[in-house]
Amino acid sequence: MIGRPGRCLWSLAACLAVGLGGSGCFGGDDLPRQPLSGLVKLNGQPLAKGVILFTPSGKARSSVQVQGAGLIRNGRFSIRRANGLTPGKYKIAVHAGTRIKDRPNSGTISGKVEGMPEELIPSKYNYQSKLEIEINDAPIKELTVDLQ
Repeated sequence: MIGRPGRCLWSLAACLAVGLGGSGCFGGDDLPRQPLSGLVKLNGQPLAKGVILFTPSGKARSSVQVQGAGLIRNGRFSIRRANGLTPGKYKIAVHAGTRIKDRPNSGTISGKVEGMPEELIPSKYNYQSKLEIEINDAPIKELTVDLQ
């Protein structure tokens, strides 16, 4: 179950992914960005919907290391060069949820919370993720993230 902090993180992740995927956002700089695309699987099957986040996890190899995000649809995600990652190491976090109707919650007036999301991905792949990738000076043609 995701409480209020989890719900806020979900909202932030979705906004970040949509914002970074929009045209003109963060683009046009002189950073050595690399595009990134790939496939995310959960238990051997493509993840239907979700968000993949890339957060700097080490010393930047270029002057600036950026965060990146992509929406996952039918297992696929893509980050264009204009919004891509600069060389360096990144932590990978994957989030996906489902909505549950009318869950009991004593903290609300009605005693119910409608549509509260529940994280489908184990925390070892998001909040406590140890997954990492290193971005170099060349694009990664296809990144496969296989979550068990």
